[in-house]
Formats: sequence, C-alpha cells, structure tokens
Amino acid sequence: MANAAPPSALNGRVAVWQLLILLGVCLLAFRRSGETIMRLALNDGESAHLLAAPFLIGLLVLRRRHELKLQLSRGSNWGVAFVLAGLTAHAAAQWPFNFTGYPSWLTMVPIIAGIILTVGGWRVLKLCGPMLLILLLAIPITPRHYAFLIIGPETLTLRAVQVTLDLLPGVFVELAGPELSYFGSQGAGHIALGEPHRGASLFLAYLSITVFVTFASIRAPWQVAAMGFAAAPIALICNYSRLAMWGAVTIYGGAGPLSPYPRIIATTLSLLGAWGLSVLGVLVASKIVKPPQPRPGSRKPRPAEISE
Repeated sequence: MANAAPPSALNGRVAVWQLLILLGVCLLAFRRSGETIMRLALNDGESAHLLAAPFLIGLLVLRRRHELKLQLSRGSNWGVAFVLAGLTAHAAAQWPFNFTGYPSWLTMVPIIAGIILTVGGWRVLKLCGPMLLILLLAIPITPRHYAFLIIGPETLTLRAVQVTLDLLPGVFVELAGPELSYFGSQGAGHIALGEPHRGASLFLAYLSITVFVTFASIRAPWQVAAMGFAAAPIALICNYSRLAMWGAVTIYGGAGPLSPYPRIIATTLSLLGAWGLSVLGVLVASKIVKPPQPRPGSRKPRPAEISE
C-alpha cells in the first residue's frame, strides 16, 4: 500500500536516516551544480538570498516537525517516478538540448520531491511543499532567462519610479534606458540602477519571504490561496519601493552613482518591507477570508457533550 498507518518511533527514525542518506546522495550527484550555485551566491549580491534558504527551510521543518511525524507513512512507489523524471529531464538538458545552468538546476527539485515521496508518502510531500518552493525560488536565475521573464515588468517599474522621483520638490528626473538622471536644487547626477540583473533575483527573495511567512504556521487552504494571489503584488511593490528609495537616497544623500550605500539601504528596507507586507497579508487573509459556514440545521456540540 502507498500510505499505511503511522509507523513506530523506531521506523520513524529509520525513515529520517533514509531521507538524509538519499538527500546526501542527491547533493553528491549535483556537486558541480551546487558549487556553481554557491559561487554565484557568494559573489553576486542579488543571489545572496540563496544563503538564507537553508535556514528558512530548516525553520519550516522545525515548526512542522509534529505534523511531519504524524503524517509519516511507508512511502509511495510514485516517488521513484518523480526521481526518474527529474533525472531524465536533467540528462535531456545536458544533451541533446544543451540547456546548462538554470534549466538543469531546476531538475533538482523533482528529484528531491521524489525522494521525500518515496520515504515519507504523499502527506509528508504535501507538508514539505513550502520547503520545495523555497528551494525552487533559491535557484539563481541567469541574465539570459531574466531578460526573457522580467524585462517587461522591470521597464514599467522604472517608469513608475521616474514619475515618482520627478514629483520630489526641486528635482527633475528623466529615464534613459535603465538609468535615471536628475538635476535641480540638489545638483545633477545619475542614479546607476544598471546592475547585472537590475534586482531580478530580488523578486525571488521577496517571494521566498512571502512563502516563509505564509507557511510558518499551518493555515487553511483559503488563506494560502489568498496569499498566493498577493505574492506577486507584494514582490512588485517591494521592488518599486527599492528603486524609489535608492533614487531618493542618491539625490538627497549626495551619494555618487558608484556609491554602494543607496543600494544597500534600499535593498535592506525593501526586504523588511516584504516581511511586513507578508505578515499584514496573512493577518488580513485570516480576517477577511472566513472558513466555510456550517450547513443550516447543523449544530455545534456543546462543551458538556464533548466532555461526555
């Protein structure tokens, strides 16, 4: 049977060791890809959120440890199909399509999902869904795929930032390509936003924060759905705020176009903003999106009846 009754404590420890061993074999198989991803995370500030992914995943596992223990089963043979599908996609990405980098890195996710399904079963895989999603968002996007996915929204964001900064007193701001120029009572200069990805990977960081806040507790499906709809707007708002704060600090702080401080200040505040908006979204979802009401004629049992 694919899912049986919860195993004993001994079998549960055996399942954990099996999971750790299989995940270790998976990491060993993807060793070179992992080394490349870590180099990107250490050398590219926009991919640094990858370094936080293991801590976010670990915290989610810690907060869901009781549910994971209760839902642990004998596993499902469908996990082997997931692993084989991931390995096939990885092999096809190498040859004949030669899709190295981001597409081949994505194949790690179904393989890890298959390992979890094989060891723990469908219910454990469902509980681990948020961890797999954070892992997916942690994989750094390459400039070529960034240009395909995000150049449109980023262009609209830059135009909105230009209009916003142009409303500041005593400043005239114009947009030329990915760069903003300003002049007025504060002087003249450039706001150098032309970093390698222009913050593309920060979209993934904002989404990772929203996923973590949403699944930090076991929530009702309708609350998760509400946060799913809010995730993209939160990321767009935070990215817009980041660029606007970057420009304002550059203009009024007298920072030159090569100064790192406007970028650091704006990025830090935008990440904190993503956390705050996600918490606010969870609170609003819990207030507005109500659970289904009981059918007419049904009666909630009284405490005395429950005690009996």
